[in-house]
Parts: sequence; C-alpha cells; structure tokens
Amino acid sequence: MATEAEKNKSAETPAADDQTAVLQNPKVVEALAKIIPEEYSKLFGQELQVAIGQARTQIGRKAAVGAAAQRTGADAPRLVMDHEQCADWLRCALSRLIGQPVMPNERLDADGVITQALTPTTDAAGGYLSPDEFVEEVEKREVEPQIIWPILTKRQTKRRTVIKAEVTSYITVNKGADANVNAAATATEITETVPVFSELEWNAEDSDARMPIKLDLLEESPINVYEELLALCADAFSIEHERQPLAGTGHANKQALGLLDSGAGITTVPISAAPTVANVLDFCAAIPQRYRNRARIVMGGDTLYAVIEELATNVRSAQFLVGKIPEMLESAHVTEGKILGGDFSRYVVYFIRLFQIITSIAAERKTREVVVTEAWTGQPTITDAFRIGTGVEYD
Repeated sequence: MATEAEKNKSAETPAADDQTAVLQNPKVVEALAKIIPEEYSKLFGQELQVAIGQARTQIGRKAAVGAAAQRTGADAPRLVMDHEQCADWLRCALSRLIGQPVMPNERLDADGVITQALTPTTDAAGGYLSPDEFVEEVEKREVEPQIIWPILTKRQTKRRTVIKAEVTSYITVNKGADANVNAAATATEITETVPVFSELEWNAEDSDARMPIKLDLLEESPINVYEELLALCADAFSIEHERQPLAGTGHANKQALGLLDSGAGITTVPISAAPTVANVLDFCAAIPQRYRNRARIVMGGDTLYAVIEELATNVRSAQFLVGKIPEMLESAHVTEGKILGGDFSRYVVYFIRLFQIITSIAAERKTREVVVTEAWTGQPTITDAFRIGTGVEYD
C-alpha cells in the first residue's frame, strides 16, 4: 500500500511517460508555457522545465515585437536590425537554406527582432508586417540539379594562378636483350630513360551577381524577399558549376576548360549508330581499366533514354552487366548524340571563393546592396581518364 506522502507526490508530479509525451509535442509545450506561471515550473521534471522555459522566452520575444509593431508616434521603436543583427539574421537564413538548425544569437535577439524576421507567419507573430503579395512562396522554376559538381575534385587556394607539373612521358623499362645491367663489357651502359614534364595551369575566373533591394521592401517582407533572392542566386551559380566543367571554353574566354571542348584533348570514340548493347559496352571498354571502376557516363536526356531503352529491351541477363557499365547520369549540358564517360575525380577545380556574400547599405538610394562573388576554374588533369562517344543516333 502506498503511503499518504507517496500518493501526494504522485498527484503533484506528472509521470515520466506523460512528460516524455509532452516533450514530443512542441505545441503542448508552448501551451503550457502560456498558462503555467514560472514559479510552478519546478513541479515538472528537469527536461520539461527547460523546454517550457525556452518556449516562454520565444513567446515573449514574438509578443514584444508584435506589441512594438502596433505602437505608433514618437515612442514607437524602430523595427530595424543593426549591423550585427543583420549579420546574424543572414547567418540563420543561410542555415535554413542548407537545412541546418536555425539558432539566433540570444544577445542579439533579446528583443525578438531576428526571431520575428525569420518566422513571419500569423498576425500574432508579426506576420502583418508581410504584405499579402509576398506571404505565399515566390513562383520560380525547380532548383538546378547538381550532377557533375559533387563528383569533381575541389581544392581551395589563395592564389589566382596555380601551376602544377604534369608527366607527359613516363619511364620506359628495359627488358630482355635491352637490359644491360649484367653486361660483360664495363663500357656498356644501361639505356637512359627520363620522364618528360610539362605544366598545367589554372587561372581563377571571376563571376558575380549584384542585387539592389529597397529597404522598405526588406522591412515589409524580409524573409520572403531576401531568402528567395539568395536561393535564386545560388541556383544561378550552380548552373555554371554544372555547365562549365562540361562545356566551358577555357581561360581565353574567362571560363573553366570543359571536358567536351576540343582544347581539352579528350579521346573520341565514334559510335555513329543507334545505341546497341554491343556499342555501349565497346564505349565502356574504351575507358582505361585503371579509371573504369570510378567512372560515370553522362549524356543528354534523349540520348540517355535511348540507351536505357536499348538495354531494357535486349538485355536478358542483367547480372552480367553489373560492374561492367558505369552509373549513367543525365545532364542538359552534354550535346545530344554524345556520351561522356570517365573518372570525374580527375577533373580538378581550384577556387579562391565560392558563393561569397557581401552586403552594404546605399543610403543615397535607401537600398541594401547584395553582391555574390565566386573565383574558380577547372580542367582535367589526366585526359586519358575520359572518353567521348560521338554520333549516337535515335528516333
């Protein structure tokens, strides 16, 4: 039988299972923070006390900003973030874009301005600061898929020009009658073999985008306008990350050197026919064995599906192709009728900066200027790691 003290303790403190269930529901935690005075929080377990305290702080911030926004006249506070708060808001906004936790600096967000700017949802949370035109998501096309950029080798540098030695002729081993190591005559020399070196040079190429935004627009709808602009800008830069390693025309045109450009010197394999299982396998076999294990094959959409249709129609024992045909990828930047295959880690990108964001206020135009810059370039370091199939036909 439970003692009277145990019964009272059970009645006063929620069961551990109940508290776990509450912690798993943020809306319940927020509701408790609204209705339970702070001095009674000690009735709950330590973990739930902390959660309620955090929810109470967040509610207080939103309420403070909402109340401030309704005040007018000389005593109304300026709902404008200072430079430190703007920087922290931008950090949080970028964290959200790449899927990381959004955690404003507590000192900078003491009045809730950053929290409100990051979460304008309902009128009670300050959503009335966002005009109706911008509450809904901006209509835009789908984000450019990243196919090529993730599989390239990327190295950071502080120099605009990087020069590396390249071996163009390797050591030749003397064998049999040509090996003179045990020649009877002391005057007989071992035949000399010397590797030949040349140079590979990378010259960082600049790209940039500038977006002037009226401060009035930012103040009325900071999250939608700013985040959408940054997302669109990131998408525009990612298109070049995908295009130039394939179709770039080199330093003379201030671009990376693409694998499909004639200046890259990639060996071509004429196919000149509709894809068949035989000529697809012939193309794969043309990639040297040392690079084949890490190879990918990249094609335009029509070419890719013509190849897939051929394989699906005529392959009856697919297990024999496992490990023999590299992964096939689609890219809009490969000319239809061509197939590019090889070890893409042998394409090296050197970069000084990628997606660097610079902001400032142009007071004379009441505008925030946002500039995004990059400086990078790339080229294949071992051209023998790649092959280009040409003349693929399809209906």
